[in-house]
Amino acid sequence: LGVSWASPPVFSDKPLGMQGARLATAGDDGVHVWCWSAALGSWESEPAEQDAAAEGAGVRDVAWKPWDGIAEMLASASGRSVTMWTQDASSGSWRPQQGATFAEDVYKVSWAEVGNILLVSFGQTEQRTALLKQRVDGAWDTMDVVVQEE
Repeated sequence: LGVSWASPPVFSDKPLGMQGARLATAGDDGVHVWCWSAALGSWESEPAEQDAAAEGAGVRDVAWKPWDGIAEMLASASGRSVTMWTQDASSGSWRPQQGATFAEDVYKVSWAEVGNILLVSFGQTEQRTALLKQRVDGAWDTMDVVVQEE
């Protein structure tokens, strides 16, 4: 089960309270995105297509990319895959996009503060780390992180 808060797309020197608050959740039922409704005083679900590759395996973790002024994006970990989620401009629905597949199960995803870089923790017997870096064309490069012990 994972939970990730969205960074606010508006910066202010005054407290915003819950205005515009959004979060994403991950679990056995997939990825869900929620937005705080001040009028209703409750969390409202945003439409999201479910990732067919995650069905049956559940989703272990979700991470909201820090706001970059361009687009909202989520990453989720399920089975041996990392899935990127983007919000469709016309329908407002969250859609799974291709991310990366690993040789072992993925357990944790975490965005760097800048640069479209995602840290991925994976592996059951030997825990490993990789970085996913988004190229200008939108594709993702995978870079293994190797720890050298002295």
